Amino acid sequence: MKKISIYIFVALSVFLFSTVVYCQDLGNVTQAESSSGNVTQTEIPPANVTQTESSPGNVTQAQGSKVVLDTGTIRYDNTPLNKLSRGLGNTLTCYFELPASIFRTGVERGPFLAWIIGPVNGLFTTLVRFGTGVFDTATFLIPPYGKPLMNPEYASDSLYNAYKAAEAKDAETDILR
Repeated sequence: MKKISIYIFVALSVFLFSTVVYCQDLGNVTQAESSSGNVTQTEIPPANVTQTESSPGNVTQAQGSKVVLDTGTIRYDNTPLNKLSRGLGNTLTCYFELPASIFRTGVERGPFLAWIIGPVNGLFTTLVRFGTGVFDTATFLIPPYGKPLMNPEYASDSLYNAYKAAEAKDAETDILR
């Protein structure tokens, strides 16, 4: 247990250190506004980097000029923080797969088999969800960040989708009665 807590401490320290270094590298950030008033680009003063202008589609800079960074391309789902939160969320809520599997089996095979096959399938899916959560948490600094190992991405989404499918099936059978 002591080794695990040391590994977690080291991983969090590295993450916090890299975040602080990244934020310090940004320096003085100014924002440019578009005609509609929404912030679309961020200008970052460069550190004496010389490049010549190439094609019109590339962001280029000359010595002493400013780099324009399009903030629309930086998305939360492509960050290590997303992978860490997905891993912790799936690890802590993996047991949501058990009732979700019962709901799904009930919709697909009926209520009797839902209580026989559903818990067995749910237990297996819970273990897989727990494993992917632990893996995402342990490797949150290693790309890719936006590709979940299981679909849906979170166990809570799985439970919600299964509940909605069961609710729709129940509404459908009520209409037929």
